[in-house]
Amino acid sequence: MPALLLPTCQTCQEVESGNAIFMYAKGVGILGIGQARGPHEVLQPGDPERLRKGGTPEWRIPVSWLAWEDDDADAFIWNSPNATFFEVSDLKYRSLRDDVERHFSERS
Repeated sequence: MPALLLPTCQTCQEVESGNAIFMYAKGVGILGIGQARGPHEVLQPGDPERLRKGGTPEWRIPVSWLAWEDDDADAFIWNSPNATFFEVSDLKYRSLRDDVERHFSERS
């Protein structure tokens, strides 16, 4: 999986190379942990590098995936706030980060 696809959002504009990325699937949980390879990218309609066709810009964050669960049953169970992309670096997410790290490190 080369990149995390995103709609227009303020938070993803703040991503820098080296930031941790958690891939969350609604109703499933966290399926992967990755590291941003660079800042967000915006591909305009008609760009041949786009993953999806459409008339709106495609926002991406290039990611190197470090751990990935192919089976939904192996995901880290978590109910995300209703958002496509949000930051979890705040202290209140410390236990989430620690639990996700422990979950994926036990599987490698």
